[in-house]
Amino acid sequence: MGTIFTVSGVCCLFRADLMRQVDGWSTNMITEDIDISWKLQTASYDIYYESRALCWVLMPETLRGLWKQRLRWTQGGAEVIMKYFPVVWRMRNRRLWPMYVEYFVTAIWAIFLVITTFLSILTFFMDVHISQWINVSIFKSSITILFSTFFLQCLFSLYIDSRYEKGLIRYVFPCIWYPWAYWLLNTTTLLIGIPKALFRNKSKHAVWISPDRGV
Repeated sequence: MGTIFTVSGVCCLFRADLMRQVDGWSTNMITEDIDISWKLQTASYDIYYESRALCWVLMPETLRGLWKQRLRWTQGGAEVIMKYFPVVWRMRNRRLWPMYVEYFVTAIWAIFLVITTFLSILTFFMDVHISQWINVSIFKSSITILFSTFFLQCLFSLYIDSRYEKGLIRYVFPCIWYPWAYWLLNTTTLLIGIPKALFRNKSKHAVWISPDRGV
């Protein structure tokens, strides 16, 4: 659709005149890169992805650091979704509608995932049958399709990245577990990050401490 949820905060370029036109960075947003992406796109400007622009990124090396990073990203995304709600539905911003709807679908999916997990635990420890409320069989086929699709996507992405780094194909089988771990983390941070975004005082400057980066 020609839209991007967020630029890469570590490697991006902006036109100085456009930054002045949209009043630059928002100091009260916890994720300024997500905010500026939506600020520019709701002002009818385009953001382009350049695959040849490469840089090294230092990632958190502990689960605590990863948790803090993902929680901030989730909170920041929710803040942006709420901030631009009044303007995103204008006809000129219709190209952003699919991405906006996708966010809500993801949030609803996370909520139902927690509910389904809770009912599954009840089924395991108590004499309660989850089939009374939910048809579990639909999840079995959906999970198979999901993992098969991800496996093909992983193969394709490793093939593309092999142009820059050799030997990546050896990660193809360990990556099978990646969507499970990824969505488990995303679901948890989403359920915590959205309330944090709702009740944070937006009149104050957003301040955060960078998690461990292995340096």
